[in-house]
Amino acid sequence: MADLVFDLGGTTVKQALVNSSGEFSFRKVESTPRNYLDLLDYLERASRNHQVARAIGLSVPGIYDPMKKILTGSSAISYVIGKPLVADLQKRVKKPVFIENDGNCALLGELWLGRAKGIQNAAMYVIGSAVGGAIAIHGNILHGANLNAGELGYELIANNPADASFQSLGGRIGFNAVLNEVEHRFGLEKNGEILFEVMKQNQEVKEFYQQRMDYLAASIINLQYILDPDIILIGGAVSENPFFIQVLQDSLERILRHRPHHKVHPKISPAQFFNDANLLGASYHCQKELRRLNC
Repeated sequence: MADLVFDLGGTTVKQALVNSSGEFSFRKVESTPRNYLDLLDYLERASRNHQVARAIGLSVPGIYDPMKKILTGSSAISYVIGKPLVADLQKRVKKPVFIENDGNCALLGELWLGRAKGIQNAAMYVIGSAVGGAIAIHGNILHGANLNAGELGYELIANNPADASFQSLGGRIGFNAVLNEVEHRFGLEKNGEILFEVMKQNQEVKEFYQQRMDYLAASIINLQYILDPDIILIGGAVSENPFFIQVLQDSLERILRHRPHHKVHPKISPAQFFNDANLLGASYHCQKELRRLNC
């Protein structure tokens, strides 16, 4: 049996049929619909085209509140916030619909078939224009009292209380912030690939980015001592770049040399799945929920 899963993003929507072994029999990428009703129409049409699917799985930028049955928080698709997306879609497709935050889906995919397979306690940073994340304890996603567990980009990491200045991890290492800074400081085009190529030749630019990576490294060390996970994964397209992983590893090693009492060295690894991570995670979430409901 297969599930029809969607990865909803601010620019595109990915859809796929994924079976219980994680195999794809269909996939498609289209532009994100412009409003909520268009989104419902799009999802309904796709469901009708794939009647074989036993359930619908949604990976969304936002937080689903199962008590209020609405999406909350902030989202790259602002029009879904406050909407009962699950209930509205279920009325149309007449089959189970399951939903999970996109960062959580990315980690679920890794727990199922990726670099966290067989691991009970894991965390993941998803680094893109902003920073997301997820945490798993005993193999299950940690949601927390306010459903905000794993929102690692909100960590306050660069602070000067005397000046009432507090900056988030996302505001320090997310590519929106980084590329704005390199354009202002070095006159570089706002392009991540160009940034990494320039870093290989320009020591000043590399030192700037290394300092930004120090914030991520410090966050990773803090997380290691708060949760003590077996592995911390780095997701997002940038994690495919070996140079990025090396810069991060250099920051970790340098900080830990200055902190001899921090005996535990975090085990970090790039995620195994990139563009497919959220789709796999949405499918795994469907499977887990269907088992829970004895469907």
